[in-house]
Amino acid sequence: MVRDEHTIRSAILEDADRLAEIAQLAYQQYLPVMGRPPAPMLADYAGHILKDDVFVISEAGRLAGYAVIIKDARDEYWLDNIAIDPNYAGRGLGRLFISWIERWLSVRAERYQLYTNIVMVKNISWYSSLGFAQTAQKQEDGYQRIYFSKSLNL
Repeated sequence: MVRDEHTIRSAILEDADRLAEIAQLAYQQYLPVMGRPPAPMLADYAGHILKDDVFVISEAGRLAGYAVIIKDARDEYWLDNIAIDPNYAGRGLGRLFISWIERWLSVRAERYQLYTNIVMVKNISWYSSLGFAQTAQKQEDGYQRIYFSKSLNL
């Protein structure tokens, strides 16, 4: 998909290092408040590319963000992670990317889910502004997470 100077495509193995770099840049702000690396900073991006649906968004030919979508054992879709390089923040890439993801998912599912850490208040606010509804809050894998769901009635 091309829109102006933005391109969205499936990730390839050669993208894995850049995805890890974006995760480090995007999530490092949370290290002081969490006291440990957020889960996306520890993810195996090459593994995700091999087994999940991973997409990248580029601006002017430079990989600016990624999204990892997983399908669980119950055939439910999860936005496991979405991140935009902070150097590209404030340009609407996140909303553009989410819109594209939702169109991609809408032919596969009626809804999708995600979770984020309770200290990531900007993320919580952003997901709420996109129409996600909070469904649960629980401690999991050492993280305090808030769960969200969104209908894909586009």
